[in-house]
Amino acid sequence: MALAASANAQGTWYTDKALWESLTTVSNTANYNEDPPNGFFTSPYTESGVVHTASGGFYGLGIGALSTNNQDPIDFTFGSNAFGGMFGMTNANGSLIADGMKFFVYGGAGNHVYNLTSTSGYTFLGYISDSSFPISLTVGGDVTPEYVTVDSFSFGNGTNPAAPGGAVPEPGTVVSMGLLGAGVLGLVIRSRRRTSN
Repeated sequence: MALAASANAQGTWYTDKALWESLTTVSNTANYNEDPPNGFFTSPYTESGVVHTASGGFYGLGIGALSTNNQDPIDFTFGSNAFGGMFGMTNANGSLIADGMKFFVYGGAGNHVYNLTSTSGYTFLGYISDSSFPISLTVGGDVTPEYVTVDSFSFGNGTNPAAPGGAVPEPGTVVSMGLLGAGVLGLVIRSRRRTSN
């Protein structure tokens, strides 16, 4: 079973796109469907309210994706407390490959790191900060980096439904907790009846 949410004291990471979308009011989405153009262009690059920076600039793959021109991280600045995107790694030919990625969130309630191994396609990853303050994101490769590539990037305001830093409980956990609570309540009622007799 895939991990839907993973939390620490600063916020919650989401690998379930539908869950992240249900908790976030999306302000903008950069789809890269028409821009960037095929070929090299300089940094910074702005698309749909997201400012992208990378040393060495960017390369438009002509397939609706934004990639680094060098094997360097991409910085995303977007002015809200939540983001979600479809991320991948490409080789020098622009083909998607399986490779490790590192995500660094700055601002909000602190800095937060997440490691992800992309598949040979794009993989969704989202984040909601526990704070309402804006955050920023840096995405890089692992020790053998290829080229960080993003297919779409959304941002907006999100709210974690659990206590700050708490992950979203799975439905089975909620049911189990409800049954446990009902059982305890039944024991208390039974105990009170015995003492009153």
